[in-house]
Amino acid sequence: MKKGLTIYGIIMILFILYGIYLRQPNSTIATDPVLIEVEIKGGILLPGTYQVSPDDTLEDLIDYAGGFTRNAIKDKIELDEVLRDQAIYIIEEDVPAIKININTATKEELQTINGIGPVTAEAIVIYRIKNGPFIYLEDLMKVNNIGEKTYEKIKDFITL
Repeated sequence: MKKGLTIYGIIMILFILYGIYLRQPNSTIATDPVLIEVEIKGGILLPGTYQVSPDDTLEDLIDYAGGFTRNAIKDKIELDEVLRDQAIYIIEEDVPAIKININTATKEELQTINGIGPVTAEAIVIYRIKNGPFIYLEDLMKVNNIGEKTYEKIKDFITL
């Protein structure tokens, strides 16, 4: 029984000492790491907003964002540039122009051509319905709202 009390006493002393230890002020102050917020878009696999260390470089950010797309223009980038808070980084891309087929494109697809708005896109679709497919690219000028100036502006972005 004496042995049991001794063990019980030792355990109580350990609990008391542990409680005193927990009440001691911590000599190191725990702080949240300082992060900055940056955005990256363009020729990057995972574009978006990232919280990063203020010491991170553009190369680090590109790594966080999954790396470059295959069309990214890499030779214009300063990889060792230190990131700035609230900055937006745009990775340029060499994207080949995709020509829109004016005989099959939807109204929404036609509107992706610079110079074709919703009204003109709808006019193109209505023209196709009434007259059938375009035979020549120049036939597009038969559509209301498309004159020579508009045609010259868009001719490199359309196909049959």
